[in-house]
Amino acid sequence: MLVKQLSGDDHASLLRCCESYTRHILEDTSSLLTRFYYHFKRPADGQNYVVMNSMVPPSTPVHDLYDLKGSADDKFMVMGGKKVAQTHKRWFKLHWFAMEACCTGALPGDRRRYMAGKTRALHERFDMLPAADRQRIRESVRGDVAMLRSAGLMDYSLLVAVVKGAAG
Repeated sequence: MLVKQLSGDDHASLLRCCESYTRHILEDTSSLLTRFYYHFKRPADGQNYVVMNSMVPPSTPVHDLYDLKGSADDKFMVMGGKKVAQTHKRWFKLHWFAMEACCTGALPGDRRRYMAGKTRALHERFDMLPAADRQRIRESVRGDVAMLRSAGLMDYSLLVAVVKGAAG
C-alpha cells in the first residue's frame, strides 16, 4: 500500500469523480485502476491524502517500469533495472532543441537515455505476454479509459512493471 499526498487539483478531481469511480470499480472487476482505500485530511496542516494499493510490492526488483499515457509522453521510469532520470527539455535549455535536431550525441547521457526510453515506451507492444493476456488487458484499459473520459479526467497513465522471473 502507498500513502500519497494530494495536490489541491487532485483532491478536487477525486471528490468530483468519486461516485463514478466507486461504481466502476465495484461493477468492473477487471478494472486496472488503482484502488483507493482511504481518503483523509491531516488536521495538523490540512493536507489531503489517499491510501491506495500498489500492484508491485516495494521489495520486488523491477526490471522495467513504464509510465504509459497513450501519447508521445509515454516513458520509462526504470529501464534495465536502473532508474531513469526524468531529464526534461525546458525553455532555459534551448541548446538541447538544436542538439536533438542535428547531433544527439552532444546531449548529456541522462537526456539521451531518457529520450531512448520515451521512444522505446511509445513503440512497445508487450509481445512477451500471451495474446489472450494482451487482449484482456486492452479490454480492461478501454473500460477504464471510458470511465475516466466520462468523468472528465484526462491526465492518467498506466504503470506497467516488468519483473524478471527465474529461468524455466
